[in-house]
Amino acid sequence: MVFGPDERAQSTLVGFILLFGILVIVFSSYQAVVVPNQNAEVEFNHFQDVQDDFSEFRSAVINSVGEDDDRSVSFKLGAEYPARLIALNPPPISGRLETTPARPVTVESGGDDRTADVCGTDDATSRSLVYRPNYNEFRRRRGLGYHHGCVPNRCSRFKVNPH
Repeated sequence: MVFGPDERAQSTLVGFILLFGILVIVFSSYQAVVVPNQNAEVEFNHFQDVQDDFSEFRSAVINSVGEDDDRSVSFKLGAEYPARLIALNPPPISGRLETTPARPVTVESGGDDRTADVCGTDDATSRSLVYRPNYNEFRRRRGLGYHHGCVPNRCSRFKVNPH
């Protein structure tokens, strides 16, 4: 019996190491490219949902003029990423819905100040409702907002200027 170096398992071990390296590269590429793209799609869809919520809010505000009944509108402020078996997700989407500080409003028509005629007072103020998202992939520099001042009866004749 001859005892010497045995080279039979080397090709199997080298093949396993190469295959394992390829799997690591494929998974890393999936985590670095595919997951962020899928998360950006989820964030974009959430952004569209919030836009729809603002449209519903606008309709509720307009339809409530002269009515005594209460109305409510919900805003979807966050969303979850899809569950992944192996890959990692960032923290869930979040955002803030807030009102801006009150600002004075002036209504002008032909260079004349018509604020008291339209709003009933010279000291009219306006606030805006603003949603500021905290997205991880979908980059949006500004939030969404509903900017509401006093609404004149004849919008074409008046210009509303929040300061």
